[in-house]
Amino acid sequence: MSADGRLTFRVEFNRIGRTHDVAPLELAVDDGPAGAVADLLAERIYDYARPKVLSRELEVSIFYGSDEDPTPATSADLDGAVGVLIVGGFRQAGAFTIRTFDGLLKQVGGRFEELAQPGGTVTT
Repeated sequence: MSADGRLTFRVEFNRIGRTHDVAPLELAVDDGPAGAVADLLAERIYDYARPKVLSRELEVSIFYGSDEDPTPATSADLDGAVGVLIVGGFRQAGAFTIRTFDGLLKQVGGRFEELAQPGGTVTT
């Protein structure tokens, strides 16, 4: 979490519609209850994906938590959540994984500064 109370997320897509080479979506949102943050992320993902699909109908679903505890304790627990894009009511138009920058930091062994820069890349 940043000093101003905002969480930075990176959404990595396997595809959106017929486009398989989709740039990740990076965004910062105000911290709050996990459900509210997930709803805001879904809205932002919808806005990002909408111009990339032909269908008039687009739904975004995010899955987080576990069977034992379906509600994460904090919004930071959304790290690793997965989701799908559905068009026409039933056809999958892509899938995505949500990562927090804290989660990415753990994943790449502490290279947070490089990830935090717009367009930054990490080499391992």
